[in-house]
Amino acid sequence: MSRQHVAVVVVGLCVTLVAGTLAEVNQHLSRADSPALEPSEAKPREPSGAKSRDTSRIDAECSMRLYVTPSRLAELCDTLASRSDVCRLTLSYSLRDEFPVSLLRVMRQLPRLEFVYFDTEVVFSAEAVEAISNCPSIRALLIHQNSKFESNSFRHLRNLKSLRSVQLPAKYAHAFLAQVDYIPEIRWIRFEGQCPQQPVTRATQNAIRRLDGRLKVFETSAYSMMNSSILRALSGVRSLEVLSVEVEEGFLLSDAVALSRLKNLRFFSVGFSSEGLSEADKRAARSILHRIRISTQTRSRAELEGRLKKRAAPQELDHGQ
Repeated sequence: MSRQHVAVVVVGLCVTLVAGTLAEVNQHLSRADSPALEPSEAKPREPSGAKSRDTSRIDAECSMRLYVTPSRLAELCDTLASRSDVCRLTLSYSLRDEFPVSLLRVMRQLPRLEFVYFDTEVVFSAEAVEAISNCPSIRALLIHQNSKFESNSFRHLRNLKSLRSVQLPAKYAHAFLAQVDYIPEIRWIRFEGQCPQQPVTRATQNAIRRLDGRLKVFETSAYSMMNSSILRALSGVRSLEVLSVEVEEGFLLSDAVALSRLKNLRFFSVGFSSEGLSEADKRAARSILHRIRISTQTRSRAELEGRLKKRAAPQELDHGQ
């Protein structure tokens, strides 16, 4: 790459201190028989011997994986409808085609369903997204990065009043973020794949800023470059505990200054293109981001030490008796 790229990363203790929603998503992923524990590592896979094996599995933790094929759609709808105890659902589809809406409608009958993971590339019609949005108990929705949506379908997701965690293809980041402030419980947002490079509109920036007090985690997968205007919006979300994003050209010294207002960060990873910045501004931006890194690391270490002391206190009391 010809352009100089600068990245500031916090590692180590900070990761262990990201509480709440991020841990919740990873816990769901591990229980839902997904390919990996982290969304960034999740890759589509074709099950071996799909024709000869049972395509659904249910474990003691009320998790189910369905490998959906058109020929068995009716059978799988019946299987899913019979399991009102299912909490976590992982779905694979044999075709790179529109996902069957009939199966998504069955999900509305599952009162305990909290986690849904589409781990292969599929196409979602607006009707399909609307069917998903009618599932009242969903807390985590993760969708493969190569999946496709109709551009106007994200407005339906505002009906997911319990949604806390969402992973979507990055090419739809702007369309989703324009609607995101209507989701009252949103805590964790992750985008995977190629991001749009056009600036975030002012209306969308305002929608992002209105997430202050709710949103804890905002991240993109590695090499998913967003427009630097996203930082100007995220700098107003002071409830953020995790910020991991890389931005393309257009990064300004004022963007670095704005990020220093985020006083609740526990993990910080920001990369930016230095093209267009003067040498003085580049040095100043690096210095500011370095100070953010240090303060984030210090804050995380102090919280970890505090937690360890609380855990040790009952043991010390027992020994004293």
